[in-house]
Amino acid sequence: MSSFLNQIEQLLEDALAEKLTHEELADACEEVLFVGPDRISINDHISEQERDVLEDVVHQWAMFIDNTVDDDTLKPGWLKMPKEWLLAWRGQVRKLREQPKVGELSMFWRSDHYKPRASLNNVPGRDLLRMVKYHKLSYVDIESVSQLRQALSVSDAVEIGVGITLDHDLYEWFLESTSDNQLEFYPIKKNLSYVQTIIDKESMIQQEALLAFIYSVAEMNDFVFLVMNPRTKHVPFYDIATEKVNIDIETADAFLMFDYDGTGFFVFW
Repeated sequence: MSSFLNQIEQLLEDALAEKLTHEELADACEEVLFVGPDRISINDHISEQERDVLEDVVHQWAMFIDNTVDDDTLKPGWLKMPKEWLLAWRGQVRKLREQPKVGELSMFWRSDHYKPRASLNNVPGRDLLRMVKYHKLSYVDIESVSQLRQALSVSDAVEIGVGITLDHDLYEWFLESTSDNQLEFYPIKKNLSYVQTIIDKESMIQQEALLAFIYSVAEMNDFVFLVMNPRTKHVPFYDIATEKVNIDIETADAFLMFDYDGTGFFVFW
């Protein structure tokens, strides 16, 4: 979670201690929430959870003023929202601290939270996913193998799991594309198997043939996905019995599912 939590909590503490008027609190939250001289663009360095708290403070203050001030000569600085509201917002901020730490992987991609594609309904092969546990869904645009490599390289992942369902021809191509000999092979049905491997990130981003294979498979709309920092070894990410990927951040930091034609990927984290 970003350092903006400290700033938001301090603003609320100052308002509770009457070091800030509630008008100043709302204005300060708006300064964090928006960027630019006209305060139009959302600050893309804050998380969606932080944004929710900030937007609520700003919105509730505006509504409070509209419903309270009848006399234009009355200064809003003298008005106070109910103390319970401030305590509730502070509670939200503190609760965010208790969530599992999300590393730079998600921090880098966080600015893409607000893209319309970041919706569960837009995930291709939704019927192949079993939603066990995740906090957020992000979307990242990619247009080439190099952009895929860049996105992976800036993450703090130590290891990356690759999972793919493939026929015999794709399997042979996969073998030719990777120098890794730790492939795990699980038959699904005749002429279709699930194969996975876990590779050091630094090694993976240097394997041009492997990245090209992954991106090509995504472009062909065949089923391939990545798992960031998997916590289990020799256990398939893909449930052979149900033919679904278990999206569960108790077992990994994040799951990456590719969009149609490899034009981006969805991040469950």
